[in-house]
Amino acid sequence: MITQKVQSEKATLMYPKNTEQKKSHQTDSKVQNDKLAMLLLRLQLSGTIADADREYIDNLAPEKSLAFIFKGKDYIHPQDVPLFDYELIETAVEQGGEAIFSHRFQPSSASSHGQLYKIFTVIINPDEDEEDKIIFGFFGPEHLLSFPENENRFITLASSLRKFHKKVMEQIPRIMRSLEHNTPVLLINRCSHEVVTVNDHALRVLEADLPVIMGTDYEKAGEKLSDLITSGKTRIENLNIDELELSLLYIHADNIKSEKKSIADNILRELLLNHTQKMIEAKEGLERTKKRLIGFEESDYLKVIVDETEKINQLIQQAIEAQEQ
Repeated sequence: MITQKVQSEKATLMYPKNTEQKKSHQTDSKVQNDKLAMLLLRLQLSGTIADADREYIDNLAPEKSLAFIFKGKDYIHPQDVPLFDYELIETAVEQGGEAIFSHRFQPSSASSHGQLYKIFTVIINPDEDEEDKIIFGFFGPEHLLSFPENENRFITLASSLRKFHKKVMEQIPRIMRSLEHNTPVLLINRCSHEVVTVNDHALRVLEADLPVIMGTDYEKAGEKLSDLITSGKTRIENLNIDELELSLLYIHADNIKSEKKSIADNILRELLLNHTQKMIEAKEGLERTKKRLIGFEESDYLKVIVDETEKINQLIQQAIEAQEQ
């Protein structure tokens, strides 16, 4: 393991007074493998992950620690409020390869009380371009992450993620071609009925954002999806990624009545949904970090909520003014 000692001025970290006990890590092997594979599938196909993925990732980290994911230089998890600046791990990423890196991190904030933190990082796909590299890591108190069992846990996870990434990438071209069909297409986990992702045509008919649909049980995703499946001809194409059993569901919904909306209406709707989703993510992030190691002040999440609320108010005001003209 390569160790780099790094100090940073950017983060504020502290413990919650009452840290809840972490859920057991002794999960069924197939369930864990399926979850890791679906996480990587969503990340490659959609550039984001589901809320269920975020909860699962957090539970992979040791007690009082967090897990994080970058794609390129962008945070995938946690969102909006970073744990630390990308520059902290940039040197390790530039070195590339399959090494596992360890960094020491000491915030300058008085609230950290001189606490040292440790960061494990690994590049899941070291052979890809910088903007496509997936970086996975643990972040937590140095004295806890330095335990051999926690180092071994990270090494085992890194190995599993790399193995499944290779298997996922073998199927990505086939799945991408299917999602480009000009009819609604859903990618579904056959065992759990979980929606892995859907194409743009399905989103338009469902009138929902992708993060809302991903991770839901397709049989419980709402009346619109049920109507979508029953209103037209369907075709199912099965494929497996290791033990992960998937189905591509093609829906030729000739009988669906689509409402004609103006371009301006569609743009306004998408903007409102985007800002609302950011507010929801900030709220959920605030709830999660209250139960775990807090890597930033609650005010950071609250600022996201206030900013997005203001943007929504502006959009509504613009719509009212447009109607009056």
